[in-house]
Amino acid sequence: PRPRPTWSPGQPLRSLRKIIRFRQPADLISILGLTSDDVPRVVRALEGKDGPYHIYGFSSAIRFIAETAAAQGLHLSHSPRVVVGTSDTFTAGHRETVSAFLGCPAYSRYGSYEVGGGVAQTCPDNPQVHHVLSDLLVAEVVDDDSRPVAPGETGRLLVTDLTNRVMPLIRYDIGDVAQAAEGCPCGRPWPVIGEVFGRTGDRIVLDNGESRPAYELELTLFFYHADITKDFIEYQFVQYGPGELELRFVPRTPLSSGKMERLREVLVETLSDRARIEVTAVERIEQDKSGKRRLVIQGGMQESTLKPSSSKGLRP
Repeated sequence: PRPRPTWSPGQPLRSLRKIIRFRQPADLISILGLTSDDVPRVVRALEGKDGPYHIYGFSSAIRFIAETAAAQGLHLSHSPRVVVGTSDTFTAGHRETVSAFLGCPAYSRYGSYEVGGGVAQTCPDNPQVHHVLSDLLVAEVVDDDSRPVAPGETGRLLVTDLTNRVMPLIRYDIGDVAQAAEGCPCGRPWPVIGEVFGRTGDRIVLDNGESRPAYELELTLFFYHADITKDFIEYQFVQYGPGELELRFVPRTPLSSGKMERLREVLVETLSDRARIEVTAVERIEQDKSGKRRLVIQGGMQESTLKPSSSKGLRP
C-alpha cells in the first residue's frame, strides 16, 4: 500500500493537495514480503469478489501467486475477466501458467514513469508483440550505434515522448532490451515491438572480461530447456565475480540430482567451459524495496561456496 501523506506545517498548501488527492485502492493486495503462506488468503479474497473483476499488478507477483496456488492444490472458481502484468515481464511460459490457474487471458503492459506511464501493451490476438501507444510516444529498437535493427533482432529500446511540454525526452535510452517487430496480423494500425526482455544492465560478466546479457540465459533456460525449468516458481542469478555465477530458483517440486547437474551443464555450455557455476534450490527469492525481484544481483565472495561443479537442491 502507498504511504498516506502527512501534514507538513512548512508546506501547508502542498500537504493539503496531497491529502485531498490521495486514493488507496480498496482491493489492493500488498506484494511486499509476500510468501507462499499468504497465497491461500489471496485466493480466498479473489473468490469473494462480487461480479466481474480484473487483476492488475507486478508480473512477478501475479506469477508467484498463480504458480504457488497451483502447487498447493488451490482452485479459483470465480475467475477474473483479464490479467494485466506490469513493472516486470511475463515470458510466453509465464503467461500460459497464469492463464491456466486464473482461467482468463494474461497480457503485459510495458510502461515507464519517465514518459508518463504506458509505452506498449500485448496484442490480445498475438501476444508475441506489443502495440506501441503511438499517440503518446515513438518507440525504436536500435543497435549499439543507435541504428534501427531488423525485425526479429534485439536491441536497446529508445523512446521519444510526444506529450511532455516542459522537458521532452528525445530518443531516450530507457535501459531495456526489446525485440524489433514489423506489423501485426491482427490488423490494428499501431506500430509494434516484440518481446521486452529486461534491463540492459542485467549482464553476466565472464572471466575473460566479456559480458553477456542475462536475458540470453533466461531464454536458453526457459525456452530451449523448459523440460527442466517449467516448474520454477521464481529464479535469480547471483554474480560473485567474473565467471562465477549462482542460479537460485524456487522449485514447485524438488529436482532430481540428474536435472540439477544438467541445469549446471547448460549454464556452462552457454557461458564458458571455465565458468564456475552453482545451482541452488531455495525456498524464496528476496524482493528489493520496490517489490520487484531482480534478475541479476551482485553477491559478495564471502557468501559464495562456488566450486566448478556445484549443484545443491532442497530435499523432498
